[in-house]
Amino acid sequence: MIKLVSDKTTGQLSAIGKIELDATLETPIFLSLFGGNVEGITTNERKPSGVENPDWFGNLYLQEMKKPLFNSKFEKYLKENPITSGNLITLNQKALEDLEWIVKTKSVKSFDIVFEIIGSNAIKIDITANKPNNVKSEYSYLWSK
Repeated sequence: MIKLVSDKTTGQLSAIGKIELDATLETPIFLSLFGGNVEGITTNERKPSGVENPDWFGNLYLQEMKKPLFNSKFEKYLKENPITSGNLITLNQKALEDLEWIVKTKSVKSFDIVFEIIGSNAIKIDITANKPNNVKSEYSYLWSK
């Protein structure tokens, strides 16, 4: 996996001057939650060739391989709704839906997610990946509108 590194302030990525390989879950988690595809949620299949699809370009490959298509329901919900304590349950559900594919690969048994509202337009997301060997890996992201 190619390592994408968050700048820990705005959710932007930094190449740190070179491309690195990474065997952790940081990049898959980041792409699952913030990988785009917020303009169009593709649940089953993409539109036929030649018709513009507003989803992630990699879904073309996934559809060809008969695999579930990638969506970022979490990011879409964040962009379309206010960051309030009343929305945290739904945010948690959307995040778990986006991360479910990692659980299905058996790389992780489950995820624990904690949100901290740090402003009217900003939220901190702490994710614990509970791995099958009882090892926990922790990842933190900061998102702002």
